Amino acid sequence: MMFCKVSGCLTDGKVFLSVSGEDWVSIHTRDTAGLRMLQKDDVKVVLLISKEDLLMKSLIPKLETMTGCEVMMVGEEPLKDVQSVVEKEELDWKDVAYMGKNLDF
Repeated sequence: MMFCKVSGCLTDGKVFLSVSGEDWVSIHTRDTAGLRMLQKDDVKVVLLISKEDLLMKSLIPKLETMTGCEVMMVGEEPLKDVQSVVEKEELDWKDVAYMGKNLDF
């Protein structure tokens, strides 16, 4: 199983602002292709979004469709949120990978 933080991992950290007031983010197709390759090899990938990230929160359905991955919102202590999934899947931590821009794990 792999957990991947969306902000700063699938995105480049940029937020584009439009005149109409919309915020945009960019997700690279090579990143989504890499996620699909993992899924093809039977690796379950879960995308992580902070509960405070309103922009990403609004994009959850689009991210799920684009990547084929489950999207999970995590709080201030994401390890606790992730741990429940690891236990539910009956995995050992040695069978889990994490990719993110920060050290909150």
